[in-house]
Amino acid sequence: MKMTEKGADMFQQDNAFIVFLNKLADMVILSVLFCLCCLPVFTIGAADAALYHTVAKVLRHNQGYAFATFRDSFKENFRQSVPATLLFLLAYVMFGATCYFCYHQPDNLIAGVYVVFSMLSILLLIFAQLHYFALLGRFNLSKKERQTLTVRLTFRQLLSNFLLLCILIFAAELAVSYPPTLFIVPAAACYLNSLIQERLFPKYIRYQDEEELCKEAENPSEDENCPTTENLSGVENCKEEETVTDETI
Repeated sequence: MKMTEKGADMFQQDNAFIVFLNKLADMVILSVLFCLCCLPVFTIGAADAALYHTVAKVLRHNQGYAFATFRDSFKENFRQSVPATLLFLLAYVMFGATCYFCYHQPDNLIAGVYVVFSMLSILLLIFAQLHYFALLGRFNLSKKERQTLTVRLTFRQLLSNFLLLCILIFAAELAVSYPPTLFIVPAAACYLNSLIQERLFPKYIRYQDEEELCKEAENPSEDENCPTTENLSGVENCKEEETVTDETI
């Protein structure tokens, strides 16, 4: 009996180790794909959306394969993401240039005001970008709904946004100081972001994630609208069904 329990414990440990290695391998694959897809610059948005979608689906809910899921999400969101990416880049350049030129005029009070305004604007842009492309990759929303939710998340969740900013700064510093960490930092940072953002989204959107759908499929209720194992496969290949709410936080 003792040998059996010991063997079971060893099997569980080995199984946990294999799962860890699989997750680590998926992170490397996703990080490499993300870096490659960001090279053209105007595809950064599509890469952001695909990375978040894949991290949420593959790494967190153990559904699908990293490469295929990232590829499909990148293709699906490419057209919608390019205009938004270009607008974000234009705004960054505009506020960055304003901050740079005004900073070199220390004796000008108005220039100092412009510096502060530009820095705050860049900070808000970072918050908006993090949420916008996460929403794009995670949910089937109209353009107006996505923009509305981005504004709400940007201005109403300041503490969470500060944590997201800390993760971004730490990841960027780590990648710049130790370039080999680029093989894992993007996916790891996105995973940490998802731990925060996945708690925020349900406050504004009513939806069922993959884990909930799987549980309902295993234990179907008497409700005819409850997903079953027959239609679950179709749900797994789609973004979550959602309803935007007007709930204020």
